[in-house]
Amino acid sequence: KIHMPDPDHELSENEIDRLLRKELTAYGLQQLKEDYSAELGTQPVLQQIARKWEQQDQSEDAAVIAGKSKDIYIDILDRQRKWLLRKNNAEQLLDEDIIRMHIQLLDLEEERLRLIR
Repeated sequence: KIHMPDPDHELSENEIDRLLRKELTAYGLQQLKEDYSAELGTQPVLQQIARKWEQQDQSEDAAVIAGKSKDIYIDILDRQRKWLLRKNNAEQLLDEDIIRMHIQLLDLEEERLRLIR
């Protein structure tokens, strides 16, 4: 069955965003498999990236998170951030750059979550 887009239907910003992310993920995965197949077969980090993109592509339609769940997730991210700061203050031997990196990862995850409509 061929999917023909309706020329009279204008896509919303959300639909355009979702389609663009889906196509970008598929393109990145295709490039990884075509141009770096040998490395993909031997390097666990590249395998992890490929799995992430495959899962993201498969779950893109289910990516809308209900308001309450989103609020809970953001609360957990905030608690993790506070825990990292307490741990950094309590344990002087921890490298602050590592703590900062994890806080940035939490910030990125929260930003990504806020972009999901």
